[in-house]
Amino acid sequence: MLRVRRLVHALAVLISTAACTTTGIGTTTPVASDQAPMVIPISTQSSTARAEFLRGLYDLDVERPVEAREHFDRALAADPKFALGHLYAAFAAPSLADYRNHLDQAGLNIGQASPAEQFWIRAERAGADNDVNGQLALAQQLVQLTPNDPRAYGYLAGAQFNYGRRADARVSLERATQLDGNFAPGWILIGNSYLQTEPRDLIKAEDYVRRAVTISPNEPYTHDYMGDVYRAVNNLPQARTEYTRMIELDASRAGAYQQRGHVNSFLGNFAEARADYDRAVQLADPGTKPTSSVYRALVNVYSGDPSAAEAELERIAASVDAMKIPNADGAKIFALSEETRIALHNRHLDVAQRAIDQMRPVLRHQAEMGRSDAIKRANEAQIDYWEGMLAARRGDFTTARNEAKDMMAQVAPNQNPRKNEGAHELLGMADLLQGNYAAAEAHLAQANPDDVYVWYNRGLALEGAGRTAEAKEYFRRVAAWNFNNASAALVKRDAASKAM
Repeated sequence: MLRVRRLVHALAVLISTAACTTTGIGTTTPVASDQAPMVIPISTQSSTARAEFLRGLYDLDVERPVEAREHFDRALAADPKFALGHLYAAFAAPSLADYRNHLDQAGLNIGQASPAEQFWIRAERAGADNDVNGQLALAQQLVQLTPNDPRAYGYLAGAQFNYGRRADARVSLERATQLDGNFAPGWILIGNSYLQTEPRDLIKAEDYVRRAVTISPNEPYTHDYMGDVYRAVNNLPQARTEYTRMIELDASRAGAYQQRGHVNSFLGNFAEARADYDRAVQLADPGTKPTSSVYRALVNVYSGDPSAAEAELERIAASVDAMKIPNADGAKIFALSEETRIALHNRHLDVAQRAIDQMRPVLRHQAEMGRSDAIKRANEAQIDYWEGMLAARRGDFTTARNEAKDMMAQVAPNQNPRKNEGAHELLGMADLLQGNYAAAEAHLAQANPDDVYVWYNRGLALEGAGRTAEAKEYFRRVAAWNFNNASAALVKRDAASKAM
């Protein structure tokens, strides 16, 4: 799994982490120069809770989630009924269970919150239940109530991205930057939207992110995104320079080494990549150590040894329980999902079966911790997805299509227009492997538009259908994709050869 902010399905949570008030009731609290002053009141009578909340908010803005959690915990210790504090503790939570606990507490104490805070809490609860229609409606009401608040527009943009209304989302993000041009996270949000999600515009992305760097040149996170821009335009040496600058600004920041490890993987500097990932593991918060270990395993795919990657990922998944970390389920699912993707692509079907068998109970346990029917349905759909992909690779296309139908049935109650993207990907894979190229392309056109593996398979479908020029466009897009996961590691090299 990529960093949270790079997951399209998590974009609303990302934007939420930059969306909150920094003013007290009837007062204005001094803030850092790149932190936006807000108009929504903080509904707590505790000066300690308010002060700790604001410190946590700033740490979350600049992507220091561990420090943010510490401040939010202190705020809630001072005022356990602080609803907005619970909401932001949920956004900074290290696990799904902690997220759900704090979100539930925010709901229980919603009566003590201001009307604007209530809209925010209700919107997030709707999003957590996969009611994207409800989340969007509540976010729109939030903006109507607080029309001068850039963070409210940031949250609205997240809901719009979740709904698939990307043009509207970018209008909302533009509005956020107009309301406060000195708020660096606002420029990051809109820049990253053009960097990571379709339709991409790398010129706009660079302009917006560079503005954030100008505002906050000594905050490592702005150089993190500037490095991402250079990765996107395939200037990998300059990307590595930006990540090295992060290390110079904060040598304890594990993510800086992880990012540099990605670039070294793409450049073929495999020993350096592994050294960077090892350093990231040493420095990381215990809950995120497995993430860098997973990326280290992917170096084997780039160097041409997928079996070694599979074995390393299986060892990582097996080691998680002994770590006693809060997000053990998520860490295991990440490792096993990447192992499954690699094994399926290379037709190591016994390895894929073993990984899926290990992943199935973990997904169900995680869903229980989430205490939400929507999460249970989503995780059951994920099980269907992997079992269907395995069936398709085995040539059992009837089972693969039945698993896709099961996915659609699982998510049918969700108020989300994008809910069937995963099922269409599975149906597209079944048709692709069966040689039904036109049908495969039609299904893949309805799959996740930001997924590099979907792009690659859509290129194969177009190629098979004789639409060579269109296929090459997708292969070129894949070859130029410099953001790391198992899918990218598997297909970048082949896509580059097909794009010629």
